[in-house]
Amino acid sequence: MDNQPYWYQLISHWVNVKKRTGLTIPFIIGAKNFFESNSNLNSVTELLNEIVESEIEETIILNNCPHVGEYVLGICSVSSFLSGTDFKNEETGNVTLIATTSTKILGEDFRSICRSLEKKYKNQINEGHFSKEDFDWTPFTENDIKMIEEAKLNDK
Repeated sequence: MDNQPYWYQLISHWVNVKKRTGLTIPFIIGAKNFFESNSNLNSVTELLNEIVESEIEETIILNNCPHVGEYVLGICSVSSFLSGTDFKNEETGNVTLIATTSTKILGEDFRSICRSLEKKYKNQINEGHFSKEDFDWTPFTENDIKMIEEAKLNDK
């Protein structure tokens, strides 16, 4: 996983090692500081733009996770089986993000999806509440930090 973006390292660890569906957008944004010292937190739009413009080989999926009742980013290695809206890296032509049909309520195009997610997660991100525990947003827990550190170490 040399030189993979921090968000990919996190999502990949969560999906491939922990065998989970995906991570919430605030979680991914908040974890950036663990990977890049003195980093500014991304906005939701910046994060999604980074994903779309990336050159990763796998496709990132945006879907609504019923377990936490939030939108999560996961990995789908067989993107041809997903239905939703595809977003491609303009340089490579590869589909790098699919907004599944469970996200239709957010909007029909990239800008409206970003706007809806910015509005939805603005308070959590601004307050440093990146983790959802028992249906409440909180700062990172010890277990969250441990998982982030494991994901970071897996890149070495």
